[in-house]
Amino acid sequence: MDTIEKNKELVLKYFYSWQKGDFEALRASLQDDVEFDMNGNKITGADPFVEMCKNGIKWVKVDLLDSIFHHDKAALIYDGITEKGGNVRVAEVITIENDKIRSAIAAIVGEG
Repeated sequence: MDTIEKNKELVLKYFYSWQKGDFEALRASLQDDVEFDMNGNKITGADPFVEMCKNGIKWVKVDLLDSIFHHDKAALIYDGITEKGGNVRVAEVITIENDKIRSAIAAIVGEG
């Protein structure tokens, strides 16, 4: 499997794991010192990020609208509906290093 295919598999594992509540798979896709920047709110560390996903917005529907995968980067854009009925759109640019997610910058719009 080439690097781009491996990165695609990794990023889609990350993407679908939080939706299914598979937080072990989510954690396994992240470097220990991963950095997330979501609309300027920064979270450093895989464990704090996983906890935020466990306790944050609950999604009832997510549709992947488009994706791009490269040797050390990926990008996702998706729409979602939260359990409160809010519509959310997210665009993420993800950096991959040593077969794990190193960082992500996300732009999130809508109501959680």
